[in-house]
Parts: sequence; structure tokens; C-alpha cells
Amino acid sequence: RLRSETEGHERLRTLIRYYRGSVAYTDFQIGRVLDELRAQNLLDQTLIILTADHGEGLGDHALLGHGYNLHDELVRVPMIFRGPQIPAGLALHGLAQLEDLMPTTLSMLGLPYGESLDGVDLSPWLRGDVAMSPRTVAVGRRASFGKKPSFFYARSEEATWIGKLDGSGIRFQPSSDPLELRGHRVRGLPEPLQQYGDLLHSNGSTR
Repeated sequence: RLRSETEGHERLRTLIRYYRGSVAYTDFQIGRVLDELRAQNLLDQTLIILTADHGEGLGDHALLGHGYNLHDELVRVPMIFRGPQIPAGLALHGLAQLEDLMPTTLSMLGLPYGESLDGVDLSPWLRGDVAMSPRTVAVGRRASFGKKPSFFYARSEEATWIGKLDGSGIRFQPSSDPLELRGHRVRGLPEPLQQYGDLLHSNGSTR
């Protein structure tokens, strides 16, 4: 428990320094890998994917750390591809999620995969063959822990919804409120998440 506002500010500054240090360390190690691939004349033949499992709250929405909510600073992570057939410097705007990595990677390597595999093949988008991402909605869940219930997340180009399976949640407008500061409470589960509700009520579990 923080004893003063000054102590809170100092803790936040310390966490930001640690986070920046982690980013710098990761950047250095990635550089070592790229340098070795270049030295072995393998860089232009190698598919490289850089991503992360989650972001970190550093004072945004009065949160520190992660696991407490599903705001953008926690669920929006980098997904960077470099490799043959991918145009250099192409910045894509659209939706993707980590489940898409498996089918996308297999497709770009020319390997088959079954239709039952989770995720969407993003390779046409990455190559610049299509302007829009094949994924129209991103969904996610923060599993329950301690006394905190499961929280769910759904995002399209038009709106972001964060809430519980009973349909109570907060809706944000990404185009006019990118920092998710002016959300309003709504009732009703978004259509992309209704499948989770069906699973929960039928067998007591979720994917």
C-alpha cells in the first residue's frame, strides 16, 4: 500500500525505467539474432516474426502491471513480419490476433493446415495482395483469478467492448476515443462473443 502521493509517483517512475530497460535488452538481443543471420547470408531467406503476449499498464486507466483489465495498452501488442515476399516498410492498419500466427506462418512457408485450426491466414494482407485484414473482429478473455471474474473483449473497426458474459460492459469508439477514456456502459453481449456464452452455459467452460 502506498503511503503518499510522492511514493506512488516514484514507484511509477521506477516501473517505467524497468520497462524501458526490458525493451532495450530485448532490442539488443533481437539485433544479435539479425546480425548472425546476416553474417550467415540467411537474413533474406528467413521469415522473422516479432510479437508479444501482452502489454503493460504504466499508469494508464490507473493500472499498473497486467492481468487486471483488457484495455488497449494491455491487449494491443506488436506483430511485425519480415521475410521473402513481404514488402519492406509496409505499415498495415487493421485487426489481427495471436491465434492468427499459426495459419499465417504455415501459409507463408507453403505448408498445409487443417480448417479446424484456430486463427485466420493473414498472408495475403502481409504481401499487400489485399488492402484490408482478413480478420474483421478480434476477441479475447482474461481468465478469472482470485476474486476477479472472467472478462471478455471484442474489437472491430467501429467499436471496442469490454465486459462480462452476462452482457454488462463498456463500449468505446476507437476512431474518436483511441485512449479509451470516454466509454459508456451497455447491456448485451456482442455477437462475436455469443459463442463463448453458449459454451459457458452448456458445459461450464470457455475456450
